[in-house]
Amino acid sequence: RPLCSDSDFKPQRKAFAPDGNVRAQIQAEIDANKVVVFMKGVPEAPMCGFSNTVVQVLRAEGVPFKGVNVLADPDVREGIKEF
Repeated sequence: RPLCSDSDFKPQRKAFAPDGNVRAQIQAEIDANKVVVFMKGVPEAPMCGFSNTVVQVLRAEGVPFKGVNVLADPDVREGIKEF
């Protein structure tokens, strides 16, 4: 019997595009924000060196931006590649 098999212990993911239309949601993010960084992790905790460097440069230059964590939703990760 697996340990912690109850669904309460499974990872909870918040869908990036609740209606399932990832392309439209990506476009909406771009339309709503002057700079959007589709990154691994979040601006407060980048999960790769490139994402970290981009965040550091934007902050050093005082550029307001929105970060979207592509690791949180596999559909976004694939969708941004096709966008």
